Amino acid sequence: MKKIPLFFIVLVCMLAGQLKAADDFLPQSRWIGSEHSQSTPNTWLCFRKTIELPSVPGEMIANIAVDSKYWLWINGELVVFEGGLKRGPAPGATYYDRVDMAPYLKKGNNVIALLVWHFGKNGFSHVNSGTAALLFSARASGVTIVSDKNWQCSVYQAYQNTEAPFPNYRLSESNIRFDARKELAGWNQPPFEGKLGPAIEIGFPNEMPFGKLVPRPIPMWKDSGLREYPEVVKNETGDTIRCRLPYNCQITPYLHVKAPAGLKIGMLTDNYTGGSANNVRAEYITREGEQNYESFGWMNGHEMLYVIPAGVEVLGLKYRETGYNADIKGTFICDDAFFTELWKRSARTLYITMRDNYMDCPDRERAQWWGDEVNELGEAFYALDPRGWQLAVKGIYELMNWQRPDGIIASPVPSANWCKELPLQMLASVGWYGFYTQAFYSGDYSFVPHIYEGMKKYLHEVWEVDAQGFPIPRPGDWNWGDWG
Repeated sequence: MKKIPLFFIVLVCMLAGQLKAADDFLPQSRWIGSEHSQSTPNTWLCFRKTIELPSVPGEMIANIAVDSKYWLWINGELVVFEGGLKRGPAPGATYYDRVDMAPYLKKGNNVIALLVWHFGKNGFSHVNSGTAALLFSARASGVTIVSDKNWQCSVYQAYQNTEAPFPNYRLSESNIRFDARKELAGWNQPPFEGKLGPAIEIGFPNEMPFGKLVPRPIPMWKDSGLREYPEVVKNETGDTIRCRLPYNCQITPYLHVKAPAGLKIGMLTDNYTGGSANNVRAEYITREGEQNYESFGWMNGHEMLYVIPAGVEVLGLKYRETGYNADIKGTFICDDAFFTELWKRSARTLYITMRDNYMDCPDRERAQWWGDEVNELGEAFYALDPRGWQLAVKGIYELMNWQRPDGIIASPVPSANWCKELPLQMLASVGWYGFYTQAFYSGDYSFVPHIYEGMKKYLHEVWEVDAQGFPIPRPGDWNWGDWG
């Protein structure tokens, strides 16, 4: 049987995953955590460090890596809302962010505080390192800041698991319960009367269990800030408040209530069972008096539902929309209102399936299936500004970095609990509809040399063609067309 000719390989070979260990982290920085929890799923850690600056630098880039997500405050001001990317740029590797701290610093004492959420389990778009930890490194003229045993760190006991039902196994995220009776009030603010525990040093940069450090290849998330819901509707029984959103979006819910201690408020969206499976939800256990809370695990839907027990007085409800930092720039208008509206909703559908990776859906799986991604990356050129194109490049790297030793590529990636070869989808991804489309429309062919060897192996050693030059069908792990 004929092999696929070399010129075809050159045509479709667009990108591969050659990773080099990053040198942005100072050698004295260490992965740090808490002695009381290193591997428990759904663990939340508070980190705190006070530094003294003789003057404010013009720029001070902080390099921040975690497993799995973080929120950063400097001098009490929220600087990063949900930093970090799900793990898996390659087997045994971790992404890190670069954040300029300088605009938030002042002369004298400065307080750096981070809340870290450790997923602690694998999913269809995340590979668990098995360790809850933070790595931090920053430098400016005459000043260095590194994560080490001199930081403070405690497990935040107010964050807990809910009872069943739990999110389905495809999701690495857990439901979030916050018991306000155990709140560490002011832990992330400059004046803090309490004290966190001592941090412990876990490991060195670029070493396991976190592996090589890879700079974040996509923008930090877009953040709307807290907003009023367009419409708030109470049901007839009065226990559920339905808050309508402007469209299907990725949001975190906020509440302001007055209540006695120990009552449970539930939060979920109308997409909670999207895809016929339980997705993520949140709970809040009240303390005595007036209080406010924002649940940091994002959900998506057209409506946010607050389940309010008797005895709770609702003073205000809001939401924060976050998502991939690109704008819908494309337009389509015709004399048929249906098709004009269809284009608008299609662009919104594309956007809702973007975050850490392109995904088949933002509720049940959040998984980077390449049968979906070949459609999404092509649509992005018509709908989004150029920042949106970067997500496909990230996905291409991940796809090829997870190539199996026998040359097979599979999806979803990154994944450690389910990953299969779907031959039709994978061949489409490396061909005209996938990698070639990305390169041709972006005009960026700089990644071609990096992909050559991986794609040569895939096309020459995995696929064969018949006498007419057509690929010979292969069963693979799962013969599911989907995309085509």
